[in-house]
Amino acid sequence: MSIGAVALAGVVWLGSGLMDDLQGASEVSPAGMTWEVDEPETATAIPEHGASVSPLTFTRTSDGVSATFGVDGRTETVTGRPVLDGVQLFEGEHATVLLWTPPEGAAQHSTVVPDPEPQGKGSAAWSGGRFTVDGQELAYWWTTLPGYEPQDIVHHDGQDVWTVTGRLAETVTLRDGDVELTGFALSDLGVAGYVDDSSPDQGALEVVDDYTVAGPSGDDGYRSLVARLPGQAVFAREVGLDGPEGEVVSTSEPRRTVGVGGTDLVLVVGEWQGGSPQTERRFFQVQWSHDALTWHDQDDPAAGADLGPVGPGGKVVLLDETYEVGTDAHGWPQLLDEDGSVFLTVSDAEGPPAGEGGGIVMWREHWWPWSDRNEVHFAVDAQPRLGSDVDGQDAVTVSGPAGVVGLVAVPAGS
Repeated sequence: MSIGAVALAGVVWLGSGLMDDLQGASEVSPAGMTWEVDEPETATAIPEHGASVSPLTFTRTSDGVSATFGVDGRTETVTGRPVLDGVQLFEGEHATVLLWTPPEGAAQHSTVVPDPEPQGKGSAAWSGGRFTVDGQELAYWWTTLPGYEPQDIVHHDGQDVWTVTGRLAETVTLRDGDVELTGFALSDLGVAGYVDDSSPDQGALEVVDDYTVAGPSGDDGYRSLVARLPGQAVFAREVGLDGPEGEVVSTSEPRRTVGVGGTDLVLVVGEWQGGSPQTERRFFQVQWSHDALTWHDQDDPAAGADLGPVGPGGKVVLLDETYEVGTDAHGWPQLLDEDGSVFLTVSDAEGPPAGEGGGIVMWREHWWPWSDRNEVHFAVDAQPRLGSDVDGQDAVTVSGPAGVVGLVAVPAGS
């Protein structure tokens, strides 16, 4: 469900320990249709009842597969044609139906992309499921949008996410308090979302276009929300509103987003607080920022723009650690740790080196003497130029009254 504002009771935020543990196999195999029969056979996927497409039956012969379905009392039979490496597509006058063999080990819930989005024809219903023919499991999906053409089908096994055409998603772990979800992105499809393996339907997989409510909810439970944000989003916060589009009445502490596949995801968790959601309601939205100073709504036109350097009071992330930007006695930017101590400065008694020559500042990770050394390269009025073979580097630009400094942090061993 995509929504612009979410109604909740008073919200308690449970922490911001978000991590981006990359996981997943290196390759996957495409899957298609493997319903084999020796003689013509008809199988029922949806019996006749109140569904939008009902009944739904498939008939397999040596010549192929046909589907018979009814929409609003109008029944039609359509012959399938192969798409997406063997998935059968049945294009009727009143609906579109897909049929395929689910991959071994895949959870029950698969997602067809893109979601049906009729143009000027009202809303289109869609759903799917599985059925068994002679011990063989088949998966189906239907939409009341005629002429729909699928781009791909997304599967998961609770950890890895892949598509029927063999694309493997980048995955990350999203955590907030005790709640954990798997975030994913398929950048070449423009798709990102999450998997909730704790859901009762053996792992819900949702594609996130805007804001999405995820996970268990109820009067005595919690609600979690996954927001998909622009690639420049380094921080996110919850903003409480007085009504769906009212004035801001509260803001949460900034929390880190997790980058995956060119986009950013963030998981936030709220808890009901006194009363029920029917009697005590609060509205909130998620905003994003690249510096924890200037905040943007989800649809802010600043998305995609060059947001510039981070100034004093702003925050930056280097090698998965967050620092605040301060200024030294010369007016040049420096990085401050959580306790306000100076973590990194580029100046000496005379100020920073002139020109783009810059320099290197080295520190020991967590200051333990046995730890490998990390290093930060810096340049005045420019980004340091490092070789393309340097892995894991983070680049930020910070500024103070005296000028701008580019920083590139390089992890130990790179």
